[in-house]
Amino acid sequence: IQLFLFIMLPSTVGIMTLAFPLNTVFYGPDKTGASLLFWASLLSILLAFFMLASNMLQGIYQNRYAIKYLLMGLVVKIITQFIFVPLFGLYGPLLATFFGFLLTCYLTVKRLYKITRFNKQLVLKRGILLTLMVLMMAIPTLIARHLFGMVLSDSHRLSAFVLVILCAIIGGGVYT
Repeated sequence: IQLFLFIMLPSTVGIMTLAFPLNTVFYGPDKTGASLLFWASLLSILLAFFMLASNMLQGIYQNRYAIKYLLMGLVVKIITQFIFVPLFGLYGPLLATFFGFLLTCYLTVKRLYKITRFNKQLVLKRGILLTLMVLMMAIPTLIARHLFGMVLSDSHRLSAFVLVILCAIIGGGVYT
C-alpha cells in the first residue's frame, strides 16, 4: 500500500496541478475538459487502490468477497449516477463512480484487515508522511507553473507541452 501511495499520490497531484496545460497538449485549450481531468485524476487514486486491494483479497483466496464488494459498488454507482447526473451534469458520473468505488474499497480493506490484521497505525503514519511530501512537491510545482506561465502560454499546444515538461522536472526533482 505504501509503494502504491509513493507512486500514485505524486503523479495524481502532478496531473491535478497541470490539468489545464495537459489538457491543452492532448485535446486543445478547454476549461471544462481541464476541470474534468482534474477531478478524474483525483478519482484515479481510488480506482488504482481498488485494483490493488481487490488483487490482495483475491491473492488470499477471498475471490467471492472481491466480486461481492465490486457488485455492491456497482449498484451504488448505478443508483447514484441517476441522481448525480441531473444534479451535477458532467461531474455526475465522476461522483457516482467515486461513491461506488469508495464503498468497494472500504469493504475490501475491512475484509483484508479482518484476515491479516495489518498494522493500521503504521500504514496511516506513512500515508500521512507521503501526503506531506507530495504537498511539499506541489507548492514548488504550482509556483513554477505560475512563473513559467508568465512566459509560456498554456493555451497553445507546444508552449503548454514545454510548460508541463519544465514543471514535471521541478516537481519530480523536489519529490525525489
